[in-house]
Amino acid sequence: MTSASPCHRLMDVVVGCSNAWRILPPLLTWALLLFWPKGAQAGVEDWQLNEVHIQSESDTQIRFVELVNLPGGCLFPSSTLNLYSADGTLLDLIPLAQVTTCHGAPTYLLLATPQASAYFGVPSDLAQLGELPSSGQLCFASSSTLYDCVRWGAVTTPIVDLFGDTDTTLAPEPPNNSSLSRVQTLHVVVDDWENLQPTPRAPNDGSVWEPPDAGPVPDAATLVDAGPIADAAERVDAGKADAEPDARNTRYLDLDAVGGGDCGCQHTGSAGGLGYGALLIFALALGRRKLR
Repeated sequence: MTSASPCHRLMDVVVGCSNAWRILPPLLTWALLLFWPKGAQAGVEDWQLNEVHIQSESDTQIRFVELVNLPGGCLFPSSTLNLYSADGTLLDLIPLAQVTTCHGAPTYLLLATPQASAYFGVPSDLAQLGELPSSGQLCFASSSTLYDCVRWGAVTTPIVDLFGDTDTTLAPEPPNNSSLSRVQTLHVVVDDWENLQPTPRAPNDGSVWEPPDAGPVPDAATLVDAGPIADAAERVDAGKADAEPDARNTRYLDLDAVGGGDCGCQHTGSAGGLGYGALLIFALALGRRKLR
């Protein structure tokens, strides 16, 4: 009786060997259809509102909104910036991408008026930004899901986001020449936002970061440190030196004589046997002499 092949053992139980190979392509296709869209949408939740600037020099034409994605991610045709009034009315819905567009890490996406771009000396990624109310709300949305929102001023009907669905706190209204800026991410607006100096296309730490995101490059370069590598090499060499056979074999000299080390290294068996044999021959000869 011949044993069954692996194909028979594993596949014939259900559909037979030949049919099994026929159903593999459709199964793979269904797997791609089910899981590929989820993979493509990965990282949308990493987009955050980062800075809201209403006016400079008492000119409301100098305004911008900045989004940030620190690990990098994609924007889709369904990705929008939603502007709401204090009572929760949708005032504007700005598309952030006409086609699927992926950005590297980190990305500071700027929506600024031409006046703001000229005033701050930075280019804008999108320019169709309507007037920002003194009390209002902004949300980043994708596929109709509100992933991140900020509210400022005298808001009466808070719009909440996916991660802060129980938070209805408010940030203060940004004054002239100041920006409402994110300082942390606790998903509590009153704790996450403060009024700081404007820093478009840059982290909210007051430093200027010129596009295209050239700021972090020196920091990334300094991560490569040749010093510790050389030290590690020296430590490895030292370890190998300690492991030389000659050095290792000398350790037996420190053994206690009770354990046999002393005898094994202080004299050889041939010398010891010769001494005891001579004594034995002398004793026998002396005994024979007495017997005579």
